[in-house]
Amino acid sequence: MAKNYIEKQLELSHGIGSTNVRGQTNIATMYHARYLINKIYSSYDIDLKEEVTQWPLNAFRLNTLIFGKNAAFKVDSKHWIIAPFSISQWDIYRNPYKIKIAYINSNVYSDGESIKTAMPAEWTYKEFTVGEDAVIFKAFDYFEGYLDLIKNTSNTLANLDKAINTAITNNNVNFLAFAKNQGEANTIKKAYERATRGEPLVVINKELSPEEGNLLNAFASNNPAAMLDKLLAARRGVMNNFLTEIGINNANIDKKERLNSMEVNSNSEEVSANCCVVYDNLKRCFDEFNKLTGIGISIDLHYDYEDKDELIVKEGGESDGNKPMGNE
Repeated sequence: MAKNYIEKQLELSHGIGSTNVRGQTNIATMYHARYLINKIYSSYDIDLKEEVTQWPLNAFRLNTLIFGKNAAFKVDSKHWIIAPFSISQWDIYRNPYKIKIAYINSNVYSDGESIKTAMPAEWTYKEFTVGEDAVIFKAFDYFEGYLDLIKNTSNTLANLDKAINTAITNNNVNFLAFAKNQGEANTIKKAYERATRGEPLVVINKELSPEEGNLLNAFASNNPAAMLDKLLAARRGVMNNFLTEIGINNANIDKKERLNSMEVNSNSEEVSANCCVVYDNLKRCFDEFNKLTGIGISIDLHYDYEDKDELIVKEGGESDGNKPMGNE
């Protein structure tokens, strides 16, 4: 099965993929990584004025929010392109001053109206000056994205899912039976099947009683039902931690009784702080680009992180308001 662009980039940059043995169910890890990325994208409403810039939104979000390295470069008098970059020179404040990209030469834009999609046979690097013919789009000040968080969370969720599935399977195993031979084993198995189907009285040959212990011994040391509850709570905690890190409200899982809005949003300050740092950084980058070009690209938050008084919480912690709770 062909891998999509995100899967290939995750494999190349951080080794997340079905070909790598990393202590977890790899297909499940890839599954979680895709959906965690979508949750990050859901926080931001980005308008790239694609009819003017011709920038693909999927590439912009992936390189900016996930990988953390994205910039716009002025390639001629009319066109700016976006691409990952390398830093070739720093200013006195340790901010990028000169950056480089693998440059697509000018004959790609020969029609003078739109950017051609064909790639040249050979690539050459060209240097650009930040603030003059280049603008960096950064989510974090250290020019990284959310990929490390996605990697750790997807690995943990995949491992928890595997443990949960194992606990569910083990929950069907209740007893251990002793038999001297295959005939006795079949008789005991059929008797157990009849009992579990609801027959009130099951009679078997008394000679089947073993020399020691009971005929059927419960797995007292293995309580999969209790373990399943703990695993499900742990999974919810991991997911809530991720939602908090990316700035999506989520319910307090420590209390099972009726929750009020203050308790549900007990982490609201942390939620808004994490998201607003990324938003403020990107907003400044968008404003800088618009000042240089006058194009008018924009970014807004999908969620309201200021007024949380309208949130209505019903018994069980479900939201009846119009603000997303970040539930899976």
